[in-house]
Amino acid sequence: MSRKKRAEHKSPLSFFGLRRSAEHAAGNLPALLAAADKAARDVMTGEHAQRRAGTGNKFWQFREYNAFDRPQDIDWRQSAKNDRIYVRQKEQETVQSTFFWCQRDLNMDFSSSRTLPSKGESAMIMTLALCMLLTRGGEKAGLAGGSVPPGRGTQTVEKIGRFLTSVPDRSALPGDHLSPLPRHAGLIAIGDFLQPVDEIKSAISRLAGQTQNVTLLQVLDPAELTLAPYHGHVIFDMPDRSTQQRIDNVETIRHHYIANLTAHQDALKTLCRHYGWHYMQHVTHDDPRKTLFALWHLLSHGQNAGMRGTA
Repeated sequence: MSRKKRAEHKSPLSFFGLRRSAEHAAGNLPALLAAADKAARDVMTGEHAQRRAGTGNKFWQFREYNAFDRPQDIDWRQSAKNDRIYVRQKEQETVQSTFFWCQRDLNMDFSSSRTLPSKGESAMIMTLALCMLLTRGGEKAGLAGGSVPPGRGTQTVEKIGRFLTSVPDRSALPGDHLSPLPRHAGLIAIGDFLQPVDEIKSAISRLAGQTQNVTLLQVLDPAELTLAPYHGHVIFDMPDRSTQQRIDNVETIRHHYIANLTAHQDALKTLCRHYGWHYMQHVTHDDPRKTLFALWHLLSHGQNAGMRGTA
């Protein structure tokens, strides 16, 4: 006899339920901030916030002189030790602005296990930790849409945290509801990006007209990768409980499901490559510090020029 199991979201039924969920999350804001702070501090260990060349005053490293360098930048003492000419490369101190979009609709309330954070909790921790890393590096962080303008310091991070946990938002994708971004600003969009590819493409094309400096971080629950927790007879609920899908035997659809998800992610990666963006994935059972370190390495080492654009 097959086991009957219900795969469902922990989400409420309505906008008012979503507001109650947000109020509950707001009550957990200190814990979210603490988790983000710990992750940010761990990532900062051994990493410098501004490790990239620029026009600031703080010395970073020596490198060989080239035809585009100014003669006054030559370090004659260092050059005298070798048979080559060296310049003192300095760290960039120009203040940058990075905007965040964090998905907070009913889909993000999903967690396949009580021992795992929901996708929404993971997304908010990622957002807050990255904001901490940026502001501690002397740069500006804000929310796309103008709800929290770019700023620095702990007050900005707390404003972003309060907004994310107290103001309901049913937007599944960044798009028309966002105010225009500065052309050279960076944008980090964090969500599950499981909407139909055509809808994602439409949203992405609108963003591409504003800035080329975008990274998409797809946050997924491990159950969404392989349906691993589910066997036998399962009832899958939509996030708002509006519809259900009954599967008599999950094994009959598992292979097809995984193939569809892989194709969906490949299409998302192709879209990002088309616009010169970066795609990254985080699974909620993974250590968030691993994902944050990869994102921060991308930010601080200039591998995505747009993510360090001025605004």
